[in-house]
Amino acid sequence: GVKQLVNSGDIVSLSVSNGSVTIKTSAKALQHGLLGDKILVQVQNDKKRVLQAEITGSGECRLAL
Repeated sequence: GVKQLVNSGDIVSLSVSNGSVTIKTSAKALQHGLLGDKILVQVQNDKKRVLQAEITGSGECRLAL
């Protein structure tokens, strides 16, 4: 079977970039997926904020604002 890089419920490292500024935070994956997939993640320090991020590696996601 294909190994998911991110599983639902995992805490992932989320890189959020806005132009030249990138911040890293942790988020909880709400879906599972493979490299390049876009999944919903919930920002850990703001439970009401759900964002769509791209999987860039094992336990890693990226979001460009």
